[in-house]
Amino acid sequence: MRTFQMILLAIFVIGVLAAFIGLLSWLMLMLRHQPPDRARRLTLMSGAVALIALILNAFT
Repeated sequence: MRTFQMILLAIFVIGVLAAFIGLLSWLMLMLRHQPPDRARRLTLMSGAVALIALILNAFT
């Protein structure tokens, strides 16, 4: 059980870092007046993964 929680914590940290990188790239693309479609998708998907991992970790 402890190993499962540690794996979820690692997924959460990786998801948060990916969301942060996605937000930075989204900002850079918006400042360059380019469509931020891929950056927005990366940010939303990694944020969702991090949130799911956090919720699962809270209930285990």
